[in-house]
Amino acid sequence: MQVNLEMIYTRMQEEAVAAFSFYCGNRTITGAGIFPEDNEIARESGHLLVGTLEELLELDGREKLEGISVIAVDTQHIFQQQSGPASYRNACSKLDRMSEYLDYLIVQGGNVREWISKANRIIERYQEQNQNLMLSVIREEPLSEILGICSEIMDNPVILYDSGMNVIAVGGNCEKLIEDSEWRETLEKGYLSEHFIKNFKESGGLRSAGTTHRTAYINPGNGGLPSICCNLYHEDEKFAVFAVVETDIKLLPVHSILLEYLKELIYRRVFSENRQHKEKYSQLKNMLTGRLQGQSLEPGALNYSLKQQRWGREDGFYLLKVQMSKEDVATDMQLYVINLIEKVLKGCIPLQLGSDLYFIF
Repeated sequence: MQVNLEMIYTRMQEEAVAAFSFYCGNRTITGAGIFPEDNEIARESGHLLVGTLEELLELDGREKLEGISVIAVDTQHIFQQQSGPASYRNACSKLDRMSEYLDYLIVQGGNVREWISKANRIIERYQEQNQNLMLSVIREEPLSEILGICSEIMDNPVILYDSGMNVIAVGGNCEKLIEDSEWRETLEKGYLSEHFIKNFKESGGLRSAGTTHRTAYINPGNGGLPSICCNLYHEDEKFAVFAVVETDIKLLPVHSILLEYLKELIYRRVFSENRQHKEKYSQLKNMLTGRLQGQSLEPGALNYSLKQQRWGREDGFYLLKVQMSKEDVATDMQLYVINLIEKVLKGCIPLQLGSDLYFIF
């Protein structure tokens, strides 16, 4: 995981931040040093430099600043009203030019040494969390533990749910999620509430969030916390959704990059969990789907599969058919409908033939 200035900024949102510009947010940062003495070292080693805003403004020159990231401490309070409008406008003009080739973060309060220490602690924290996550994935730890580390990296709760909107696992402190009525309902019932689905469809968010291979930002509106999510695919079939919910720190573009990284890291672990779940009904589903398509069934094999579900051929069965609209098919709603009907018809077996759904119960 590559730490950059924007990631460091996410963990300073509660601090007095006056201005920032992330020209090239993919610059990798390995540590923090003093500005401007370490400029050349910073270019070679990927160090973040920390100095005063006055020092930064004095070195207004592309050849001296290009290729480095800087935290500038506003010790003279230039970004406060008592500095005077002339000083403020002059600083903004210079910083605007620098933003074309320089990553910078302007902070207020404290001194240079304190900010160097603070930046190094944040960098070390990211590196430690990343190492813990990789070890947990390698050891195939429970998903709840893996997602707990993901939550620490994202500074917000994370949720993993399948294509039927069933919650697979949750990571992080969910107290603030529970404070929100819609997310509380989701956690209590174990699947995303109808409120989210309704608002996603009305806003057009369901189409982008349901089919994209990249991260998507979602704001349910009318209640419900904003989140970013990404889909997990296996051979073009979506099997899970990985989401971050904004409760502790405001979601920024860098969170999408982090989420893509985490998705790639835990992909196999999540896929393994999903495959075990799907294999439970696969044999019986294949038999019943074949019967719906007009194929004959071997009674002994069918009876054996039914007994695995504690059913028998002598039981009475019903068949429910649901015809999906073109819009719902386009937005990948079939699995959500399956999920809802399974909640009502306990123990039913869902089958899918083309765009139509069948439920045997």
